[in-house]
Amino acid sequence: MSCAGEVGEVTGQERSEENVDRPRAEANPTANCSKHHPVRASNAHFVHPATTEAARVLAWAEDACEDAMALDASTEERVVVTLRRVETADLDILFEHQLDPEAVRMAAFTNEDPTDRATFDRHWQRLLDDEQVIVRAILSDGEVVGHIAVFGPDDQREVTYWIGRDHWGQGSATQALRQMLGLVEQRPLFARAAADNVGSLIVLKNSGFEEIRREQGYANARDGEIEEVVLTLLP
Repeated sequence: MSCAGEVGEVTGQERSEENVDRPRAEANPTANCSKHHPVRASNAHFVHPATTEAARVLAWAEDACEDAMALDASTEERVVVTLRRVETADLDILFEHQLDPEAVRMAAFTNEDPTDRATFDRHWQRLLDDEQVIVRAILSDGEVVGHIAVFGPDDQREVTYWIGRDHWGQGSATQALRQMLGLVEQRPLFARAAADNVGSLIVLKNSGFEEIRREQGYANARDGEIEEVVLTLLP
């Protein structure tokens, strides 16, 4: 899942290479579903919404969302999620996460070419060197399953995250977000997600974020402008 989707992952998602990737409330369309969680992808690596494959993915996400509601309730107690500082060895895993076409499409606001490892490494080095960026690896039962970050100026701090697709629907995003919110006490805190990233929007809203507006923005992974939801968490 991605949010408020990449610092491959973080956010105000980088509308330029210098910014942190937004999860636009990162890439897990099915994680934590309930009734109530900038970068360009090359055309070879994302599913265009007009294709049959895209229709299949969206249909799958809608069905999986309902299943994930019950799944999260049962797995959240069984899966132990922890946060720790990102280590060099984690980067190979995080890079693999952004090579998944379905995850990239769901995150929408990604790097121009998610397969470019050199750009990925430069981006992450900037993040790790920036004292204003708080970024953590997300571990589920000791395994690195994604990352979460908070970035931006004091009055516009934004949270973003990315969960590897193999771990969607297990409650990892919800638990990681709640832990990060405990670590970063500053409010208001903002988040963004593509309007059709239902899973991430649910994760955010279940954690207290409220929608404040919608914007149109160019999404590399969709090769065009899409609607983006902006949310905030107040004191």
